Amino acid sequence: PDDDNDGYTDADETTNCVPASDPLDPLSTPVDTDGDLICDTLDPDDDNDGVPDGTDSAPLDPLICQDSDLDTCDDCSAGLGADPANDGVDTDADGLCDAGDPDDDNDGILDDGDNSGVVGDNPCTGGATTACDDNCRLDPNPNQADTDGDGIGDVCDLVSSAALSCSGVTPNGIDDSLQVTSSGGTRLEWTPTIDGNLKLYNVYRGVSVDTISPDQRMICLAGGLLDPGFTDDEVPEAGAVHFYMVSNLTGCGESALGTASDGTIWTNASACPIAAHDTDGDGLSDLEDLCPLVSYPYQGDSDGDRVGDPCDNCVSVANADQADRDGDGIGDACDVTP
Repeated sequence: PDDDNDGYTDADETTNCVPASDPLDPLSTPVDTDGDLICDTLDPDDDNDGVPDGTDSAPLDPLICQDSDLDTCDDCSAGLGADPANDGVDTDADGLCDAGDPDDDNDGILDDGDNSGVVGDNPCTGGATTACDDNCRLDPNPNQADTDGDGIGDVCDLVSSAALSCSGVTPNGIDDSLQVTSSGGTRLEWTPTIDGNLKLYNVYRGVSVDTISPDQRMICLAGGLLDPGFTDDEVPEAGAVHFYMVSNLTGCGESALGTASDGTIWTNASACPIAAHDTDGDGLSDLEDLCPLVSYPYQGDSDGDRVGDPCDNCVSVANADQADRDGDGIGDACDVTP
């Protein structure tokens, strides 16, 4: 019998399951990790990942179970049960996840070609293809061509490719999304535009003075910002008003600041200097870095959305906006429960 109708028999709640629960209280139930109405004490597979608890390396975690193909990626990592053929990103589809594949892109150049134990510490340059590390680990390039000699192969080098893709291209602006609030300083926030280019932001400040045109009063307040927000702590002089404009900065140049009410495009008489920040210290400026906050000189981008794999919340599905409505670290584009 099941007196409280909670799906567990009275015998299981009082005797068979440990710890016991109240057979007369539907809110008191046995420990049942996978919610299959079989308490963990009696369930041979507590996390329902298809691997018996006795051989499961983490019997209560459905994302960890075993590594039967010894490729260093757990067979259950995809959340689809024990499936060694689907246990992680496999760029070259050879059955070995990238983490355990010595040649992720299957181009014949090993990821750690110099056998140092550190992938990418000695990238192939100058025409070398042996005793050096693949300079484009996730993009096949058996010739390891590296025109600018920066250790990043031409096929995955944003700097090399930027010159080819920028002809006639003007970066988009931030439209009219700039919001200004006053609380402990003047807070500026805006919505990033997504157009397939890496972006930094330049913030300009002007002072409304009738005798001087506004664009000539603009100064660079902050250049090369990674985040779409900035706080100005300076208070305008009596009788004056500060106004602000924000531009997008990409490898193809700087966007216009905006458009006046009469349709005139705002210009800046004194542009912010070109940002050369390298926030993560990986040798790539933030402007060209697919992961500006994560040291990742390889610039691998499996799904081609201009977000590097280590900082991409959907590595295998292109989602340049990185939208994640539920904040679980899995992008909406690949989240089964967004």
